[in-house]
Amino acid sequence: LVSSGEADWAPVEAAARTGARHALGVHPWQAHEQREGWGGRLREELLRQPTAAVGEAGLDRARREIPWEVQLDAFLVQLRLASELRRPLVVHAVRSDGPLLDLLRAEVAGGGPGGKAALPPVVVMHAFGGSAETALALSRLAEAAEAR
Repeated sequence: LVSSGEADWAPVEAAARTGARHALGVHPWQAHEQREGWGGRLREELLRQPTAAVGEAGLDRARREIPWEVQLDAFLVQLRLASELRRPLVVHAVRSDGPLLDLLRAEVAGGGPGGKAALPPVVVMHAFGGSAETALALSRLAEAAEAR
């Protein structure tokens, strides 16, 4: 079960009580609809729910009505929470392979908070339409992050 925004977090948590795996986060299509401070509230929910993954975070260039900067900001909040809390990250990536790789490379190079190099322990690519080369680059990023 994967949430698409803050309004879904409680229903997803309730449904997950049946034993289903679940993720809490903000989908890029709903990033512009979230209330200020949602990132802090997401962190609190994730701490309260230690089995929850983070997501569905992501970037989607097909949805031009969603401001790109809002999507980038929402993705970085969730990427960094998943890294910090050592949670899997579910990623929605549509027509955004280049920017996604750039953001992940920056995190591996130490562009995250405090200059720390980190990626989440698992990144699940949902809605991935990239090439085999992009998939290989993503795999190599995970190896680079582990080596640091």
